[in-house]
Amino acid sequence: MNKTKNCLLLLIFVPFYIFTLFSQTQQSIEEAINKATSTALSNVAKNQRIAVIHVASPSNEIYDFTIETLETHLSGLGFRVMNRDAIVDIKKDLDIDYTTQIDDLTLVQIGAHINADVFLTGFIDETNRRLRIRVLNHDADVIGASTEQLSNINIRQTNLPIKLGKWNVIYRDNISQWTAEMVIQSFHNNRVDGFFDWHDGRGQFRGREFFEGSFNDQTKEIIFRGTRHERSRNIGLGVYRATVSSDGIRLVSGTQGGAGSVPGTWSAEWVGE
Repeated sequence: MNKTKNCLLLLIFVPFYIFTLFSQTQQSIEEAINKATSTALSNVAKNQRIAVIHVASPSNEIYDFTIETLETHLSGLGFRVMNRDAIVDIKKDLDIDYTTQIDDLTLVQIGAHINADVFLTGFIDETNRRLRIRVLNHDADVIGASTEQLSNINIRQTNLPIKLGKWNVIYRDNISQWTAEMVIQSFHNNRVDGFFDWHDGRGQFRGREFFEGSFNDQTKEIIFRGTRHERSRNIGLGVYRATVSSDGIRLVSGTQGGAGSVPGTWSAEWVGE
């Protein structure tokens, strides 16, 4: 009787344990990026200048998503993220594309042209579904590393109420008209993250404004709340409200108000991933 009972318990417990272990170790690319980055940088002082050099990826879409997610997460952790433009130009000169895995000597060669304190690199292994992140200094010493398992490497999300990717924004207040490129990076459980790249055409007001937001299924209203700035000039943090169109590609009837910002109206249209 006891043997039969023990066998029944094992039949119940072991599959449950395996399922629990599997569900705990599998994660999306975004979750893996955030966890691996936090682990690899756990011994690096905040406010350091960090350059995201390269993360070899199976596609250009995944590469862009990974780099943008890394930079957003690093800024949120309190690091100063170096401008990507110079890095892109150097990699073009060295014929490095999104699939290339670069060695430490090449990393240092690229880093020599960038005024950063530490450098981040890594790769996404499509076959084994894992993400590897490494952090190095100017001497190519590894000062942090982490590997995270992925549930899949597909970053496309379907049937979302709002499109991910790039949007064109027009904003009007009682002073002038502004334009911006907005990037919605993620949408999960009606929570949204992204940023605006603002400019007024004259250079007096500009900068990147990161936001977090929420979506209401009943009213179709979305709210973005500015959280911080990067490379900004004369812009405040806003609270942006708008209605999402039924096809998820337009934001209409937008209003804005927030401490340190001028109230106004805005709209946006999706332009692609």
